[in-house]
Amino acid sequence: MPYVSTKITANTLISATGGLLGGVLIVAGSGASTTNNVKVFDSADNSGIQVAEFDVTPSDTELYRGLDIVMRTGMYVECAAWTGLAVYILHN
Repeated sequence: MPYVSTKITANTLISATGGLLGGVLIVAGSGASTTNNVKVFDSADNSGIQVAEFDVTPSDTELYRGLDIVMRTGMYVECAAWTGLAVYILHN
């Protein structure tokens, strides 16, 4: 099954029914906070199991991590500060 890429610029529910989290590409641009923690949860919100967390600083222009994690119940992405930050989630 091919991956699709979803651009995230705010706390977002990608899927409420699980799926495969293939990877995360984080692009920090002008105005990004000194530290952004991008978190991925296996649930429909941030109350489920946290499966990943990425620390990003403005000096990280691009940060990619391949994960291939089977999400059992959903796929939710959140960050404390989205200014100057774009996150692309690869999933199916």
